[in-house]
Amino acid sequence: YYFKENSNPEGKAFVKIIVKAGSLMEREDQLGLAHLLEHMLFNGTKSYPKENFNEYFSSIGLKLGADFNAYTEFETTSYYFDVPTTDLQVFEKGIHIISEMMFAANLEDEYFERERKIVEEEWRRSLDKSDRIYQSFKKSLYQNSLFANRDPIGDIEVIRNFNPKVARDFYDEWYQPNHMALLIVGDIKQDKVMPLIEKYFSVPLKPSNQIVPNPALPPYGKSLFVALSDEEQTDSSISIYNKALFQPTKTLGDYRQRIILDFIINLVDKRIASISDQTQSPLIAAGIGQTELTSASTNYYSYGTLQDDNLLAGTQILLEILETIKQNGFIVEELENEKTLRLKHFQQSLKEAKTIKNETIVSELSRNFLEEEFVSGIQREYEYNQLLLPNITIEDLNQTFKFWFNDEDRIIVFLLPELVKTKITEEYFFNLEQSVKTKQ
Repeated sequence: YYFKENSNPEGKAFVKIIVKAGSLMEREDQLGLAHLLEHMLFNGTKSYPKENFNEYFSSIGLKLGADFNAYTEFETTSYYFDVPTTDLQVFEKGIHIISEMMFAANLEDEYFERERKIVEEEWRRSLDKSDRIYQSFKKSLYQNSLFANRDPIGDIEVIRNFNPKVARDFYDEWYQPNHMALLIVGDIKQDKVMPLIEKYFSVPLKPSNQIVPNPALPPYGKSLFVALSDEEQTDSSISIYNKALFQPTKTLGDYRQRIILDFIINLVDKRIASISDQTQSPLIAAGIGQTELTSASTNYYSYGTLQDDNLLAGTQILLEILETIKQNGFIVEELENEKTLRLKHFQQSLKEAKTIKNETIVSELSRNFLEEEFVSGIQREYEYNQLLLPNITIEDLNQTFKFWFNDEDRIIVFLLPELVKTKITEEYFFNLEQSVKTKQ
């Protein structure tokens, strides 16, 4: 559990429960039940058997979506509540309810029948352009891993036909205290919170046969190429994802590397902007970045938005920009400017430290639980930057930038409107890329 006192906003505490159990942990007969259980837990508990918690939270001034909600992902399910602290009895009931949702939920058959219809309607609404496109290249993105056959929304046939006992099995197996973190940040004293944590969350483990699946994605062994068209796609784009192992920020050395990545992203974005801002450039917008694929795998990506009638030229410009930096590196003046801007950012953040909202602090604490990222606070982080920035060099940036290029473990994705007549083939793209690489 994590607790931090914070008075912005006054009279509120942000409470979050993270359960390390999502669609990845489902059996074949449970596909979608991690998400359905998320819905079920708002239908009463042992001590509040007939209470609809959506109605209860609304009665104390909370709005669904803004003040309380839940969501399911591949590896986690999370519940969050903005609970009032001005009335300690109301706050305690909120903590009690959250505890029982985790360990004593009312999982009666009649509620499952209602929720399966609600989830089915969510499934129908999910059949939009973005989901169609995602599902089209998901099997390539996650190939040879369990992620390729899992999705939080689940399998509609399982949702329609599952036996409630199968869902209760998932709850009993995975809703265990050793898979959870409780995070409370808000306008309340520690001596008021700690007795409630001990009272409602001192829960023994239940017997379980759980086996946590390996979240690391196997390498592709080559470059994959995917070209997709959709009638609702409004612009043409290219994205290149280079897969790598996720590196948590556990030490100052890890943090130094994170700063270097931030500098590279900023500098490349600025270079691209100076070109794509030119009138009628075939490359409308572009950038690079890093994002997590799973808790054990990340990717370094580059992307570009292209003119529909000039896809080939736009793609070539993007590849040439990246290759130019790869060959020639960055400039000292660019790096020094980024260092100055970063320190100014932290100086401004220090001035605003007292206005940091509960949700921001909870987000940082969540990363500690899920990624083992160290928690330092804004003052200490500023001191770390003062210590590390003078010793970050151009060579550090140039060497790290090469992580964006891994021909043996990447996927190239073109998304195009159906009306675009020009189609980029796999052969054309790789020939173009090779041509760019051979030029100085």
